[in-house]
Amino acid sequence: MKKNYSIIIISLLVVMVICLLYLLLKKKPESLTPKNIIATNEVVSITKTELSDSVVYEVIDNQKGLTYSWTFEKNEAINKSLKENMEIDVNLNLNVLTSLKNSELDSKVTNEDKLIVSFEHHGKLPSKAKISLNVNGKYKNGEKLYLYYYNEEEGQIEFIEKDLTVKNGKVEFEIDHCSNYLLTGSIVQDAVNNPKNINLIIIIMVVVIIVLIGATLFQNKK
Repeated sequence: MKKNYSIIIISLLVVMVICLLYLLLKKKPESLTPKNIIATNEVVSITKTELSDSVVYEVIDNQKGLTYSWTFEKNEAINKSLKENMEIDVNLNLNVLTSLKNSELDSKVTNEDKLIVSFEHHGKLPSKAKISLNVNGKYKNGEKLYLYYYNEEEGQIEFIEKDLTVKNGKVEFEIDHCSNYLLTGSIVQDAVNNPKNINLIIIIMVVVIIVLIGATLFQNKK
């Protein structure tokens, strides 16, 4: 009789262990739990992911056909400014355009491959942010881009960064304030603080050397 009781107890324990394992395996991963989803509807969805050293906000805008993300480093300033309400404090939405209404940008920039990144929030950010933008279909992988800032108050284009490489259909750049930015595969000729053109420098050096050689030969003939 005791042997039968032992078999029943062992059988119950086995069933309990199987049920426990089933419940554990059925549980959804933490990264997919609703608490990470800030906002979602048929048009826009925003997902927040906290990493050890940064906070990432991924945005999918179905209406505009855009996919991009914001990454903020975790530090005292960002924790104080953003806390859990970053999605309320700063509008995460942006537009990617080929022309900007009511501006002189089109007349100032004739580059046919330009993309204007216009943020709906305008102003200083609480911390530097890295923007990762899907540019697949506009630029090829491996292509190097220039980043410019459109200063509306001064009415001028200002150079920010070069050699932004397109990887996996995306380009990344850092900003500390939101406004209108410009991506292009070539230099904007009338921009302020443009990087020096190496080819132009080489040409100037060659011309200077030729002039010096000519002047030396002329002096020797005398």
